Amino acid sequence: MPPPTRRSERAKPHTSGRVPSSRGGNNGSPLLGGGVTRGGATPQRSGRTAIIALGALVFVGVLYGILHNRLASAGRTDPALNGVRTVASPFAVGTSRASRSVKTFWDYVLPGKRDTDTIAQLQNENTRLKLENERLRNADAEATRLRKALQFADKSPKPLLPAEIIALLPSANAETLLVSRGTKHGVKVGSVARTADGLLGQVTEVGSDTAQVLLLSDLSSGVGVLVQRRDPKTGIVKDRAVAVVRGGGRGQQLTVVYLRREDDIRIGDTVISSGFGGIIPAGVPVGTVAEIVTEKTGFVKSARVDPFAPLPGTLREVFLIR
Repeated sequence: MPPPTRRSERAKPHTSGRVPSSRGGNNGSPLLGGGVTRGGATPQRSGRTAIIALGALVFVGVLYGILHNRLASAGRTDPALNGVRTVASPFAVGTSRASRSVKTFWDYVLPGKRDTDTIAQLQNENTRLKLENERLRNADAEATRLRKALQFADKSPKPLLPAEIIALLPSANAETLLVSRGTKHGVKVGSVARTADGLLGQVTEVGSDTAQVLLLSDLSSGVGVLVQRRDPKTGIVKDRAVAVVRGGGRGQQLTVVYLRREDDIRIGDTVISSGFGGIIPAGVPVGTVAEIVTEKTGFVKSARVDPFAPLPGTLREVFLIR
């Protein structure tokens, strides 16, 4: 009987379902979910390593602290700290610049509510200061005007009665003022009205508390005047002509009439009241000669006069000569 062959036994497949271990007795292959392989660290061993590393870091930190303190005490610079600063400086500068650029951009594109409120406050303050400045200018102008009026009243040779202008009463035929003085203050028809600068007109109607003044600029007004000039060498004032001044209407120049051809008058001569007739006192300033007009016949001439007294619309008060 022939013996059994070994070849068939070797060709028999492995059917146990387990992968043979490459080394005897090791069933912990990671591929099959086994235990820790050769060379793997246990939890106890990992903990000891962490403690050793922490201790080393603490030791190095203490050593660096001692070294840093000694260098500082000796007045020397820590090379390690300088190195860190040198390395970090470019990054810090770049970050700072970028931050400023971003802030500037957003401030330009989207102005905040704070800026809007600040602008509004500045605008309100600017408006308030303008109004206050205007009020102070008006107050200063009024103080100057009143000071001038008081100085004039103190120096006047005749007693003056101050009166407030209530209204300007222009009409087609007359140009008059209504003032706040009347008969109970001693005002009467014919009383002279003037300002600190010059002659203004005459009272034509009077009540107990008010009076109506016909202005010198009215077309129906006529006052006797003298034309004078000061000699530049001697300083003596001489009369150059005797005439009458008439009104030219609202806003117009006065006109000196009844001048003779031989009357020596010039532009710039002063015109004052003559006092002839006894109503208007002599010497009240009227105006300045601005233009000389010769008639076509050549025998008579006239002169345009700029009045000294301001326009009625700019007046606040007048003085009455009783």
